[in-house]
Amino acid sequence: MPQTTSALVERFIYALDQLDKAPSFAKSKYQTDVYQEANRLIEAEEGFENLFQHAGRLEEAGVFQDGPWESAEKLQPPLVAGSLKAKGLPMIIEVLSELRMLALAKGQATNPNVSPEMAEEFLNEVMVLNLNLLFPDASESSRIEKHENDEKAGNLFQFLSNHLSSNALIQTLINEIKRLTAQRPIMVKRIVSMIKMAKEMLDHDSDEQGKNELKQFIAAIEGPSKLSAQFNDVHAYRSQLKTLTRTDLISESVSLAQSMRETGLVAPHHATLIRFLSKRNPALLAYALNLNSKGSANLEEHRELVIQLIRASIFPWHPSSHLWPFDVT
Repeated sequence: MPQTTSALVERFIYALDQLDKAPSFAKSKYQTDVYQEANRLIEAEEGFENLFQHAGRLEEAGVFQDGPWESAEKLQPPLVAGSLKAKGLPMIIEVLSELRMLALAKGQATNPNVSPEMAEEFLNEVMVLNLNLLFPDASESSRIEKHENDEKAGNLFQFLSNHLSSNALIQTLINEIKRLTAQRPIMVKRIVSMIKMAKEMLDHDSDEQGKNELKQFIAAIEGPSKLSAQFNDVHAYRSQLKTLTRTDLISESVSLAQSMRETGLVAPHHATLIRFLSKRNPALLAYALNLNSKGSANLEEHRELVIQLIRASIFPWHPSSHLWPFDVT
């Protein structure tokens, strides 16, 4: 019968107490018990939170003594990923070390050689270098290369992100979003996840420039025009499209197309608009697709083929999953 999380916490505390009481020359004899109990908590529900409650004791108790992680000031962010992917003790000790750095960053532990600012800077750099674990790529190659510890590492980084300064992390996410969208990828689920996470971290103290940049990406996936922002449900949005004049339809098309051109992202409303225009007013498709004169001429030349392609392949993605398209016609 699996043990409860509270029972695992008690076992970890006992092992940590035994290590703490042991003389310096005998620490290695008790370290393994701490690592084993920590690993059980890593795999348990709310395990990272429970481990973090005792992160301030780890260094003083001797968890890192006589090992590569002993001197916190000498740790290198680029080496974290390799340790997390390693089998056995390196992964466990790396997790404990990251929690130690978080305790230092939040002032719940002290180290004469590592200030809270240094610890936070270290963790932010670790996050930047490992965004692929926090936001896994959904491509086939990524699935093939997936490592057995990736889920644990992802859970760790999710935990760290919930405790770190929102300003620093938001800017990190924005920079990565801009880097990825500049490549105009076809699969954007990872980018959408980043935008949603950054949105949740926004607060009144957030940097104004970062806030404005992020708002552009949020609008791009949720509704970049006044009409699409007002009617989040695409069925209601389509009903409103029926009431617009030709001039208003052009204005709506230009707003959505401009957002698409600037960010490489679209809201479900854009696909709804494209399908609506293909049936009701094909002549306005050029506005919705942000085509230049040559593109408009090519569209006019192959209009029937383009309309067939739209009917067969362009659908609004469900905003809650970004996985399965649904028809609103």
